[in-house]
Amino acid sequence: MLKSQPDPSPATTDTTATSSTSSDTTTHATSPAHPPQPPLRHRILDVGSGLGQDIRKLLHDNVPGSAITALELDERFLPFGDALFRDRGDASSTSQPRGIEDVHHLIGDVLALSPTPPAPPPLPDLFGAFSIIHIASLLHLFPLAKQHALLAACVRLARPEPGTTILGWQIGSPSPMDYFDMTNFSLQFRHSVESFGEMWAEVGRSTGTSWRVERCEMIEGRETKWGEPGYWRLSWEVRRL
Repeated sequence: MLKSQPDPSPATTDTTATSSTSSDTTTHATSPAHPPQPPLRHRILDVGSGLGQDIRKLLHDNVPGSAITALELDERFLPFGDALFRDRGDASSTSQPRGIEDVHHLIGDVLALSPTPPAPPPLPDLFGAFSIIHIASLLHLFPLAKQHALLAACVRLARPEPGTTILGWQIGSPSPMDYFDMTNFSLQFRHSVESFGEMWAEVGRSTGTSWRVERCEMIEGRETKWGEPGYWRLSWEVRRL
């Protein structure tokens, strides 16, 4: 299920569009305070935006909020992020980035964008819309097959032209391995540099697209206080050919 996050201000909805997934029908609303995004040349999608720390870094670097779409599964993160950063609606703030109100927030599962016939896919206007897709601290939460599905969904959202970039980071391992997370009681897969490249080759074959891993590096995370022994960070950037 995927839906537009309503603006915290008491705005009145003026236009709606309805789309379906395999089991749900969701109304996508656009309010006067959240106008549709302009067709900017470089549109950015942050998948799993969480508290919004990465989109705020983009705003701080003078990326216009109207160029950014934030996709998050848990709708509670948006008000939590606003409470943490205290920057929404504060016109007098000189220390916080401006434009957070212009960011387009979507609540839903990116995996719902994977084709599931016979139901029509949601939000077709976003397919092929983004020249940059950011996926941070997310892929390692899933087993290998689900990582494939998530990346295939992101490929559908990526602009179908050379130079389109998907980048991010995740927990990795010098040797690829299944990992059972005792906190969430879930099976996860941690990539090595080599297995990550192999996964992208398979994603390209399954989606009929071509991608090149421009950068993939393993960084030992011994300095972290929260990472378990053997924690490694895999940082990567993939570009469409």
